[in-house]
Formats: sequence, structure tokens, C-alpha cells
Amino acid sequence: MRKITFLTLVMILGMSSVSFGKQYLCKSKLAIGIFPNYGKNDCKKGCWGIQGFSALDYLVKTDALDLKIMSVYQLGGKEENKKSNHLCVTQESNDYYDPGSESYLEISETRGKILTCRSTRSGEKRTYFEFEFELESDYWSANYMVGNPLQFIARGICEEI
Repeated sequence: MRKITFLTLVMILGMSSVSFGKQYLCKSKLAIGIFPNYGKNDCKKGCWGIQGFSALDYLVKTDALDLKIMSVYQLGGKEENKKSNHLCVTQESNDYYDPGSESYLEISETRGKILTCRSTRSGEKRTYFEFEFELESDYWSANYMVGNPLQFIARGICEEI
């Protein structure tokens, strides 16, 4: 009976690590917004403004082998905006699954293994959110295109939790 219990536990724990994967807390060191500055200070078309923002932190879930990002969740905000904080959800079993999201592993000669996740809005082909996570250095970057000219950029470091 002990052998059966032990084997059952080994199978359950082994399967849970494969199905649940890893989680990373990604804290930003830099967060800025880039926006058009038309009409200010005699600025004509082509002038841009830059503004610093409070930290943008993310919870990133990957598969167990760090071959794919399963979801990126922006921490903070109001409870009623919870759905919009789920970015790059590639896991179909999740309530917030977005068919416009894709994730893949890229291997760079200079930066090593990089997990990338991109999301497009339904009906559009342009990327509106991109998250890159360098597995070997734990650096991450996120680019969020809010409108046509408006963009937020954040950079930081992740740690496994």
C-alpha cells in the first residue's frame, strides 16, 4: 500500500510541476511614456515628449521548462480592471485567453535565451503589447502601444517566486 501511495504522490507532484510551470515577479527599474507634444512650446508635427511613470510590475508565468510564456499580468490597478491587466495570455484554459497572443523562445548569440510574448488587438495586425524576458540575466522589457503615437516602455529585473 505504501508503494502505491508513494507512486501516486510522485505522479501527482511530477505532473503538477509540468502543468503549473514557473512564476516570476518582474519589477521595473524604469518606466516612461512617449507621447506627441504637438502645439506645446511652438512645437509643430514631429515633436515628442517623455514622462516618467511609477513602477510597472508584472507577474509572469511560464511553462515548467521556460520554453514559453503562458501569461503576463500587470500588478496593481482596480479590481474592475482585472481583465485588462492580463496581457499576453496564451493559455487557452485561462478565462482571459487572447487568441491574438503568441509566445516563443528565441536564442540570441549575445543575449542568450529570450522568451518573447506579443499581443495584437482583434482585427489588427500590429503588436500592441510586447514582453521580452532574458532568462540568463533575468532582465525584462515591456513595450505597450496605447494609441497610434502613444507608447509606454518599462525595463527591470525578474526573480522566480
